[in-house]
Amino acid sequence: MVTETENNKTPRFRIFIVSLFFCFFYTVIIFRAYMLQIHGNEKLSNLATSQHNANLRVSPQRGTIFDRKGEILAIDVPVASVGIHPHQIQDKDQVIKLLAEHTSLNLKQLAEKLASTKKFEWIERRIPIDNGRAIESPKLPGIQISQEYRRFYPNKELAGQLLGAVGYDAKALGGLELTYDQFLRSATTNKSVERDARGKFFSEPDQNLDTHHLYLTIDKNIQTFAETALKKTATKHQAKSGFALVLDVKTGEVLAMANYPGFNPNAYWKYPLDHWKNHAVIDVFEPGSTFKTILMAAALQNRTTKPTDRFFCENGQYQVGKNTINDHSPYGWLDAKTILQVSSNIGVTKIAQKLGRKKFYEFIKEIGFGKEVDVGVSGESAGAVRPYKSWRDIDFSNIAFGQGISVNGLQMTRAYGAIANGGHLFKPFLVKEIVDNSGHSVHKTEPINEKEVLDPTIAGELKQMLHLVTQTGGTSTQAHVPGYLSGGKTGTAQKFDTRLKAYAENQYISSFIGFTPLEDPRLAIFIAYDTPRKNGYYGGLVAGPVFKALAEETLKYMGEVSREQANTTTKIAQNKTDAKTNLAIVTPEQKWTSAQKDLSQNKVPNLKGLSLRQVLTLTQGTPVQLTVKGSGIVVKQMPESGDLTNTKEFVLTLGERT
Repeated sequence: MVTETENNKTPRFRIFIVSLFFCFFYTVIIFRAYMLQIHGNEKLSNLATSQHNANLRVSPQRGTIFDRKGEILAIDVPVASVGIHPHQIQDKDQVIKLLAEHTSLNLKQLAEKLASTKKFEWIERRIPIDNGRAIESPKLPGIQISQEYRRFYPNKELAGQLLGAVGYDAKALGGLELTYDQFLRSATTNKSVERDARGKFFSEPDQNLDTHHLYLTIDKNIQTFAETALKKTATKHQAKSGFALVLDVKTGEVLAMANYPGFNPNAYWKYPLDHWKNHAVIDVFEPGSTFKTILMAAALQNRTTKPTDRFFCENGQYQVGKNTINDHSPYGWLDAKTILQVSSNIGVTKIAQKLGRKKFYEFIKEIGFGKEVDVGVSGESAGAVRPYKSWRDIDFSNIAFGQGISVNGLQMTRAYGAIANGGHLFKPFLVKEIVDNSGHSVHKTEPINEKEVLDPTIAGELKQMLHLVTQTGGTSTQAHVPGYLSGGKTGTAQKFDTRLKAYAENQYISSFIGFTPLEDPRLAIFIAYDTPRKNGYYGGLVAGPVFKALAEETLKYMGEVSREQANTTTKIAQNKTDAKTNLAIVTPEQKWTSAQKDLSQNKVPNLKGLSLRQVLTLTQGTPVQLTVKGSGIVVKQMPESGDLTNTKEFVLTLGERT
C-alpha cells in the first residue's frame, strides 16, 4: 500500500527531472550562442561577406601604345557589358524593347535569353558606354550593367599586324600586344563587388592601374606613307601580299613596318589568319638578286675582288657542272661594278668562285643571316643557311644570286643598313621606352652597334656601285629619288614550290632594297611583293617606284634638304657674300693681289672693277684667252669668280664705273 508520503515524492522527482532537462537544454543553447557569436565570429563574418560580396572577372585596363612622337596607336576605352537575372525580370516586354534598342540582338534572341533558367545571362559585352547608360537609366529590375574596357585602335588598319589585337577579358592575341603583355596588362583580373539579397551587383569593381605604356620607334606619318604606297602598287599588280620596311641606318630604329593586305584589329574576328601575318619578319623567302650585294660585299671585304676587276660573262650562258647559268642579256667582259649594275648571274657566279665557299658562308653568318633578329615580334623566322660543306657547285652559284637560301625582310634591311652607315651592324628595335602609370621610365632601348662587318672604305665603294643600279643602264632607274641620290638593288626571285619540289611557274618575289641619301644615308628601305599577277613582275618595275615614292616623301617629312634646295641655298649665300663684298671698300691694290692669288691657285679671279689695261697686265704670260665687249672697266665676267675652272676662256663685259 502506497503511503501519502511516497505519493508526494513522485511529482517532486518528475519536476526535478523536467527542470534538469530544461537546465541542460538552456545550457546547450547558451553555449552554442557563445560559440556562434563570440568564438565563431570570424567564420560568420566570412559567410556574410561571401553572401554580400562576389568576385567578378572583369577586363583589366591595359597600357597605351604610342608612336615615337606620342601619337596614340592603341588605347583602352570604357565600355558597358549587359547581363540579366531572368528570374528578377518583372516586365519582359519592356526589357526586350529596351535591350533591342541599345544592343545588337534581335527580338527573338532576346526572348530566348529572358526565357533562360540560369540565374545570370550575358546579353552583350563591350557595347558603347552611352548605350549601357541608356539601358541602366530606367532601373528596370533584372538588368545588370558592368563597366569593362575594350581595346581601341584609332588609326584602324595602320600598323595593324605589328600591334596585334586584344580579345575579351583583355587577352592579347598577337603582335606587340602579346609580346609585351606582361607590361601592358594589369596584374589582376578578379575584382570584389557588392550585391544585394537578390544577387544583383550594386557597386562597380575597382580597377587596378598597375599598367605600363609603350613608346615605339614607329613614326605614325612614315607608317602612313609606307602603307599608302604599298597598297597602291599591290592593287595595281594584284599582288598576293607584300611589306615595306623603313629603318634608321644610324640607330637601328624601325620607323615603319607596313604589310599588305591590311588588318584592322578593332574587328579582328572578321579577318582570316593570313591577314594577321607580319610578313616583314614572319615570312621567309629566297631573296633573289638583292642577295648579290651580299656576295659583292663579301668579295670586296675579303679583297678577292675590286670594283674594277673584269670578268668574262660567257655571252649569256655558263656551264656549272651539269647545269647552265643564264643571263638576261649576252654579256661579254664586265667589271665588278657593272656586273652588279646590270645584275649578271654569270658575273656574280665567277666572283663567288674567286671568293670561295667558306669565306662567303662566314660572311653571310657574320652579317646576320640564319638567326633571328629578335626584334620583339612573335613568330619571327630565322631563315635558313645551309653549311657550306653541303653546297654543290650549282648550290654555290645559286646562293651567290639569291637562290637556295632563305631570309626575312628585316634581316635584309639590317644588312643593307650596315652598308649604308659605313659598315656597322645595328640591332633593329621597335620599342623605344616603357613607362609606368606614373610616367616613370622603367626601360629605355639604346642603339646597339653589334659589330663592324665592313671596312668603311669598302662600304663606301659598295654604296657607289649600288648607286649605279638606279642610274641609266641599271636595272631600276624607276627607283631614282628626285632631288636625292640613292643606291639599291632589285630582286625578282622565282618562288620554290615545296610540294612539287621545283620552282613554280609565274610566281615571283618582286623586290627593291636600298638606302638614301647616298652622301650621308639615313634610311634603308625594303619593298617586297609576293606573286604580282598583273602589269609585270620584275622587281625594278613593281617595287622600284614604291621605293622612290616612299623615300621621297619620308625624306621631305624628315626635313632632309634636296640637292636642288642645297644648291639654291648655296647660291643665295654666295650672292649675299658677293653683295657684302661689293659694299665693302676694296682698294685697287687689294683687288690686284687677290686676282693674282686666284690665278696661281687655278681659280677664276674676280676681275670686276679693273680696267682692261689692268686685266691684260694681270693675265700676261698665262694661257688665259680674253673676249672683251664694250669699253671702260669690267662690270661682268664669265665664268663667275671663285669657281674652279678648267677653261682658260674669259668673257668680259666692260662699262662705265657706277
